[in-house]
Amino acid sequence: ILHRVSTCDTGQDLILVSDGSHRDQTITFGWTFGTADGTIYAEHSGAGYGTLSSHRAEAWGMLSGTVFLHHVL
Repeated sequence: ILHRVSTCDTGQDLILVSDGSHRDQTITFGWTFGTADGTIYAEHSGAGYGTLSSHRAEAWGMLSGTVFLHHVL
């Protein structure tokens, strides 16, 4: 992934999109990292923890994706 990102065309946008949901006493999230043209480099989904709210679910998604990028770079 690091090689693909570092050799990516400078005009190509890299994006991280995430989403989260609070439903039936659970928090879930997911994210995808790739290019604006649809190339996917990584994706992940999972369960969040803590006070049940949709805001926390959304935050888990962005936190997970950001931590992934931190470790890659």
